[in-house]
Amino acid sequence: MKNNLGITMIELVVVLVIIIIIATIAVASGTKTLDEADIAEVYIEMDSIKETINSVILQQSMNDDFRLEQGKHYDSDFVPAEGVTYGDNVLGDQDNWHMIFGIDEKDIYLESNVRTALGLDSINHTYIVNYETAEIELYKPVVVSNTAVRTYDEVRSIAE
Repeated sequence: MKNNLGITMIELVVVLVIIIIIATIAVASGTKTLDEADIAEVYIEMDSIKETINSVILQQSMNDDFRLEQGKHYDSDFVPAEGVTYGDNVLGDQDNWHMIFGIDEKDIYLESNVRTALGLDSINHTYIVNYETAEIELYKPVVVSNTAVRTYDEVRSIAE
């Protein structure tokens, strides 16, 4: 009987299977981490804007002379985006909804003073806000964790 010092085909297959299993676990873990980061980014941004909106509403309730101003409290009045389905809360009360532009609308975002006036450092997405009901929604849906979200409640439920 001859002394075999090389790797047999069975050993090679076993090593390859183990490497594939380790790589699969690493990729799945990395994908989950990226999804969690996307959710956190959108949720933190929406939460920050919601706090700012609540602050403006508080100012409004404490000061009878307070008026919402375009260029200070919002960038423009709400204009529905093509192909986006909005809820009845938005379309039924369209006059009370206003837009705050984010980096996704780069040209308008760079010219806007609203983010500075409201104390928001950077906004990645464009939002529609209602200063009457303190609601906030994404202007266009964003996909996080393979789910398209638009409202604050949808993002919060995924984040939790």
